[in-house]
Amino acid sequence: MNQVIDLFVQLLSAIKFIHGKKILHRDIKTSNIFLKRNSLKLGDFGISRFMMNTLDKASTFIGTPFYMSPETLKYDGYNMKSDIW
Repeated sequence: MNQVIDLFVQLLSAIKFIHGKKILHRDIKTSNIFLKRNSLKLGDFGISRFMMNTLDKASTFIGTPFYMSPETLKYDGYNMKSDIW
């Protein structure tokens, strides 16, 4: 159980780091999370987007449909919160 919590904290730390750099990943899913010796890495930034500030909203329909947030699927603007969905 402690290992699961540790990996979850690592993932949240990675997301917090990229959001701090104003990067919206837009495709966080299991196949973009890499594990090596209990160390987690977030990868595949091919469709990520730099946001000028955290209140900006993106509107491009991009990502993996089963992992998209509801606001993305409705073609509404989406922001950093969409990565957490």
